[in-house]
Amino acid sequence: MIRGGVPEEFHARQSIWSAPVECRRSNGGPGTANVSQRTFHGDHEPQGAPLVDDARKVMDDIASQFQRVTDVVEEISVASQEQSQGVAQVGKGISHMDKTTQENAAMMEEMATASSLLHEKADNLVNTVSVFKLSARVAPLRG
Repeated sequence: MIRGGVPEEFHARQSIWSAPVECRRSNGGPGTANVSQRTFHGDHEPQGAPLVDDARKVMDDIASQFQRVTDVVEEISVASQEQSQGVAQVGKGISHMDKTTQENAAMMEEMATASSLLHEKADNLVNTVSVFKLSARVAPLRG
């Protein structure tokens, strides 16, 4: 039978699905039993009871799957945080290596400058000493 352009079975299913919601809304107050009895013990009990059981099973399965998804999302969040911390540590290590490399490069420049100055002074000393003629008989100084 069709009521208002909608099959009667739809109206029966809608009232079965609405009953638990109505029970929860009333929080067990007056009229809860009446709502449940009208819905589950009315004309549609043979059709409705299996639907309620199926709906309960589906809702339990959905709740279980939702919990699994929640757990996976939480694991992903923890892993992302750990990965972020690891990347931060790698970044700090690279920054430290870069700083050390820059310091080493600066020291190498200073050493190259000092070496050049030392070489220049050694050349000046050789030129200054070259005016003196030493005989082969002079013994070298010992310290």
